[in-house]
Amino acid sequence: MFKHENTETDLRRALFINYDKLVRPVRHVNDVIPVHVALSPLRIKDVDVKDKTVKLDTWLYVRWEDAYLRWDPSEYGGLDQLSIPADEVWRPDIALYTASPDTSLFPTVLTNVVIFPNGTVLWVPPFTFKSRCPPVENQVTENTFQCIIEMGSWTYDVRRVTVQEREQDVLQGMARETFKDTDEKWTIETMVAHSEQKLYSCCPERYSHVKFDLLLRKKPRNDD
Repeated sequence: MFKHENTETDLRRALFINYDKLVRPVRHVNDVIPVHVALSPLRIKDVDVKDKTVKLDTWLYVRWEDAYLRWDPSEYGGLDQLSIPADEVWRPDIALYTASPDTSLFPTVLTNVVIFPNGTVLWVPPFTFKSRCPPVENQVTENTFQCIIEMGSWTYDVRRVTVQEREQDVLQGMARETFKDTDEKWTIETMVAHSEQKLYSCCPERYSHVKFDLLLRKKPRNDD
């Protein structure tokens, strides 16, 4: 007698039958969702020292846990991951705080997410953005330009979502495989990430964010 084996279609139906993507996927209202973020540069598109802006092609790495997207692989033929459109699941609203203009605030390409049996959700969309570089001491020297890029949740304070870096030394992480040093004038010398919490005048609770400290160095001129 033919025995039906559960497929990806069956798993998707089981996971999403009562799923609500519009609210945080937690079992208890006081549960906090940790979100790990990384920004992996692909190439430099523009550096404007006078205007204090940079434009980069990157991959944005975002990982979190969803309490409602879990299953036993043995019940689905050993299925250990599920790829579905990103707009079908709750996603943390990770934004580029230093975006300029605001069209760079969020990624616009909704690639698939990958879901794992323990509820881990991974989303890695391409993200091309232009960022302001807030003033810091010794920001500009004869050969270098420092730009601090900030990312965090736009609406969730630390009671609901915490944002932390996936890796501190970005160039020794994902960027080792992704960054192409093709710009004629500039290269990335260092890119270091660290997470912080900040209290804003608008709101009673703190928000967490990740700062990416980017140090750009001018390339030697090849004079004929």
